[in-house]
Amino acid sequence: MRRRSGNASAGPDEEEVRKCIRGILQSGQRAIDLALDLCLYVMRTQVFADGNKRTAMIYANHYLIARGQGYLGVPRGQIPAFHRHLVRYYESGEKEEIKAFLKRYCWRRRA
Repeated sequence: MRRRSGNASAGPDEEEVRKCIRGILQSGQRAIDLALDLCLYVMRTQVFADGNKRTAMIYANHYLIARGQGYLGVPRGQIPAFHRHLVRYYESGEKEEIKAFLKRYCWRRRA
């Protein structure tokens, strides 16, 4: 994780990231909603210098799988739509549309 060092491109402040993640984890949401909020937070905040989308998906999947709640995976045919939703989320911060998309097309519930 990058630390804020006075340079605007240094990334988010580690303590702020920890605080936000704790807030999400303590939100009392269903596992899928919590996992999606964690995933989207890491993606949009750009917590790491590289690989934020991959890391965010791994993080969300770890959370879901550990709770027997399935996993997330963007099907090949949905990648363009996923990117459109993601850009809108990055620009607006509004996550309900992308969450609905991810639940409908990308969440594979435990059988």
